[in-house]
Amino acid sequence: MTEIGTCLANSLVCNDPLNSAKKVSYLIDRAASSSKVSIKFKDIQDLNRWEVSRQDISHETGKFFQIVGIDVACPELNLSWQQPIIYQPEIGILGLLCTKIRNTLYFLVQLKVEPGNINYIQLSPTIQATRSNFLAAHGGKSVPFLNYFRFPGQQESCKILVDQLQSEQGSRFLAKRNRNIITYVENFDSDKIPENFVWLTLSQIKGFCLQDNCVNMDLRTIVSCINYCDFMEGCESLSEIMPNSRNADALRFYFSCYKPNDSERKILLSHLSTLKSEHSLFVSKIPISETDKWELVNGKLSHRDSLYFDVLGVNISLMGREVKDWDQPLVAPCSVGENVLFIKKTADSLLCLVQFKLECGTKDIIEIAPTIQTSSQNKKSPVEQYLYDMYHATMLEKTSIICSTLQSEEGGRFYREENKNIVLDVAGKDIALSSSYYMWISIGTLSDLLRYNNFVNIQLRSLLSLLQPSML
Repeated sequence: MTEIGTCLANSLVCNDPLNSAKKVSYLIDRAASSSKVSIKFKDIQDLNRWEVSRQDISHETGKFFQIVGIDVACPELNLSWQQPIIYQPEIGILGLLCTKIRNTLYFLVQLKVEPGNINYIQLSPTIQATRSNFLAAHGGKSVPFLNYFRFPGQQESCKILVDQLQSEQGSRFLAKRNRNIITYVENFDSDKIPENFVWLTLSQIKGFCLQDNCVNMDLRTIVSCINYCDFMEGCESLSEIMPNSRNADALRFYFSCYKPNDSERKILLSHLSTLKSEHSLFVSKIPISETDKWELVNGKLSHRDSLYFDVLGVNISLMGREVKDWDQPLVAPCSVGENVLFIKKTADSLLCLVQFKLECGTKDIIEIAPTIQTSSQNKKSPVEQYLYDMYHATMLEKTSIICSTLQSEEGGRFYREENKNIVLDVAGKDIALSSSYYMWISIGTLSDLLRYNNFVNIQLRSLLSLLQPSML
């Protein structure tokens, strides 16, 4: 096993971390109390430096993001609708720095305040920055550690572990992607870190993911991109690395689950190509004032039937950010979402029931999504309703729940948006599916596809980030 692989294995099962869970919880509480967050709702037409026109909602500088209207049609599915959507074509950076400490891989996590977070402070990547952020379009402070992620090849002793463009929510963002990157820095001075940063093992990050609204969306998506197959050389030596045989057995199975399956990948890619070539997705911008069933009322942009989401105006005042006071729009959901993944364990793999989901904001028509990605408000096809009913019935069987937690969406664009993130063991259940929009896929093949753009959507990535050796 490679040296980094050994450190990664230790990071997954470390029982004696630098910072205990109790200390990290204390640091989160301290950061929250010192941030002094104030959120005041404003009429969206009165936001300072923002303009609400017939065409869109945009910042006076033309930077940051816009709220635009779109017209959507998929003739093959007999679908058409109009909606507002966030348009932010620039590629942001979600960066996670790691180093070796006591023969264990530690990740530098930020206790970051975001105005839309339910509890304001959440565990976040080392940096999460839009291009406007790191070019200081807002006139704020510089972004710490930026060059480890913006130009990693120019940094001495810097090794890239993950570097990929991944999509954001396809129903909320129009063709938005962020760079998900993990860099390993050799001989990093782990004692010299700014306030509100903390070193955590991978086991701790995954553990905090099981607490409601504790680990933010950006950190979850980066963690999901770790391909354990890259570190599997000499996997049989885990029993020598780990004095605890139970840890060694769990790790060996966990690592082995991530082995790619070439024949399965070919079948999956061919099936995806067929679906994409057989579906047309027409998305065009339209004036937001002409977006059907959406209207400016009571100081916000809302659906006339109070469905889906609202676009609110807010004034934000807080400590701990590059800029301490500003106005902006935030997207607020009308209900809690439900993202559910069905899994079943085989002798040497872990299979996931995924769906192939078309969303208006995706760059390539269809992405691979969880078994269920919906809310109580959404209309459901017969197959979706069948799986939705099975999910609720399975939740009554406590032994089938691998994990169940509430997770927040990104607090810089969304106001207190959260989704149930649930993984269910459905081994032994007879799931009768004849739909071409669903398929059982190994986690190894899904992880392999995360090396590339626009395959696995952010909801499924969030669920994959929750899985850890002790669960399987």
